[in-house]
Amino acid sequence: MPTISMFYGILIQMFFREHSPPHVHVKYGDYKAVIAINPPELTEGKLPRRALRGCLKTKFLILMLKILT
Repeated sequence: MPTISMFYGILIQMFFREHSPPHVHVKYGDYKAVIAINPPELTEGKLPRRALRGCLKTKFLILMLKILT
């Protein structure tokens, strides 16, 4: 799975031909989660609150949301 963004120990990864809705996979330490792009929200797994806030406000997700709408 290609890593498309990495910051503060958070890895954001995305498969290009995966099931709908569009989403990214997030890894942070021992945590794993799936975040939908439109609307940006946690759909699977767990992340610490601070890491989740950082992921939901990344420039990548904001850009993807603009492209998809």
